[in-house]
Amino acid sequence: MASLRGIARRLGFRVRELEENERGAILIEAAIILPILGATVISLVDVGLYILAHQKSQRAATTVGDLIARMENASVEEVQNLIDAAEHVMRPFDLAANGGVVVTSVTKPEGQAPRVDWQVAEVGGSGMTSQVGTAGGPATLANGLTLVDGENIIVAEVEYDYDFLFAEFLDPGGNIYHDAFFRPRGDALSELN
Repeated sequence: MASLRGIARRLGFRVRELEENERGAILIEAAIILPILGATVISLVDVGLYILAHQKSQRAATTVGDLIARMENASVEEVQNLIDAAEHVMRPFDLAANGGVVVTSVTKPEGQAPRVDWQVAEVGGSGMTSQVGTAGGPATLANGLTLVDGENIIVAEVEYDYDFLFAEFLDPGGNIYHDAFFRPRGDALSELN
């Protein structure tokens, strides 16, 4: 019996010693906290890149539309060159592989519905189609946008397929899409040279 009491005393002493010893506690806390902290930081970076992709695609649509609207006469090659400029605006995002740009001229003939005069597109990996319409067909304009008889506008559309690196649970679904509408500064751009 005496030996059992001695063992119990020694075990009790060891338990009290372990309760008072805090060496290694920081390692356990770090093992719990660091993965959570790392996932949070990576998710924040991912959300920041998603917001940047939205801003860049809006800027690309605005830049391309504005540059084309400034032209007096335009050719397919000149419009294509300006569409290529959108790739530079979208950097560091790869617009050629994951997006597309469509530039459309829309005119409202007198007494008729708006129609698409011409369209130049550079569609990469997103499989983008214009939301305005196709060349020679009727034009579908944004809500509230109306044209008066004889008016011509340039519509630049940019679509980008953003892939989340880590925070896929935040993905709202669908591609990033932005458009911009401009009136030509000079004569109507209802035809390309």
